Amino acid sequence: MLIFLEVDTFFFFFFDDNPELIAQMLKQNELRAIQDSPEYWFQNALNAFRDFESDPISSGNLDELISLTSRPNFKFKGILDELATGVLHDFWLLTGKLIAYIDSKAAMKNELNKYADKRTLAQLFVRQNVMMKNIFLYKREGSQADIPQIIHNVISYLKNPEDEVSCFAPDYRERISKMLNQNEGFTTVLPYLRKHGASCINPLNDGYVCSRILYTNSVYSQWIPQKEQRKAKYWLYAPGEGAKYWDEFFDHGIMAIGWDGLGDYAQYKNKKAVK
Repeated sequence: MLIFLEVDTFFFFFFDDNPELIAQMLKQNELRAIQDSPEYWFQNALNAFRDFESDPISSGNLDELISLTSRPNFKFKGILDELATGVLHDFWLLTGKLIAYIDSKAAMKNELNKYADKRTLAQLFVRQNVMMKNIFLYKREGSQADIPQIIHNVISYLKNPEDEVSCFAPDYRERISKMLNQNEGFTTVLPYLRKHGASCINPLNDGYVCSRILYTNSVYSQWIPQKEQRKAKYWLYAPGEGAKYWDEFFDHGIMAIGWDGLGDYAQYKNKKAVK
């Protein structure tokens, strides 16, 4: 029997009385492939992080890179091309490669992510320049203390993927812990799910598989209240002729409409006048 107890809009979701639930989820083809793989599913991300950690770049060079992330018209590839060669260029590129394995919306992901399926750890909803600035700060200071919690959680995962779940948003972690009645916090979620069958041939994959289970619709709906779940709506958007400005707008995090010919919008009294 599956038991739900409603407490302040959260549900305690017990796998104990329904142990076959995780086994059913793991029958999905992609999750089965990850569970049975002897290789770590994100080895490229781990390699990039280790290269990042071991790089001997100086604090002065990191200060220069941090300043580049604050440009008002930030564009990852534009700065990469501007740097051209040398220490700053190489570390900028290395950091971009790392992020291309972390975030599904990373700049130049298709070029820098070498997986055929372009797999990434998550969609972070963090701007590329913000991500890079804080990763550079972590590198310079050697500490995660003063960086946003979501980026802190990403770094913790990359440091120790065997003992971390690849769910990085702090508010989501809190909700999941409450849902699973893990009063000691999010650190107990992975052992709890492992106990109920969420384990892989390579234990480094456990945390990612667990995150996929937690985001399966039947589980996700228990820790995100119905009123907060987003209903998908789609708009077709093509910036410029043939969407020629797509990469530029994506890197800047903007959308724009080419209505320059309308002049001062204040002259129009209503929608009909605009038409």
